[in-house]
Amino acid sequence: MVKHNKLTTMRFNDVQNKNLKANKMIETSTQNLLTLHAYGETTNEQKEFLAGELIKDPALQEDLMEQIRVKRALNNGLKSPSATSIRIIMEHSYKTEHLQEI
Repeated sequence: MVKHNKLTTMRFNDVQNKNLKANKMIETSTQNLLTLHAYGETTNEQKEFLAGELIKDPALQEDLMEQIRVKRALNNGLKSPSATSIRIIMEHSYKTEHLQEI
């Protein structure tokens, strides 16, 4: 009887560990999907899946909003080169286009 209980406990723990790993994979996958969605790079199928998950999980909704806030903050801090810098680079490129790579 004791051996049976140990075996059952081991199997139960194994199943729990597998479920935990599966849940972590789903969680990681969903987090990756949130990032893709924040950047507008999800397929229609992914959008549908994510919409269903967002309805069920308010914490996931907050995660998405946080990612969107971070994305906006990063985009606001982006710097573009000046027109003069671009002109200088393009002129150099034009002057050296005949050179071959070694």
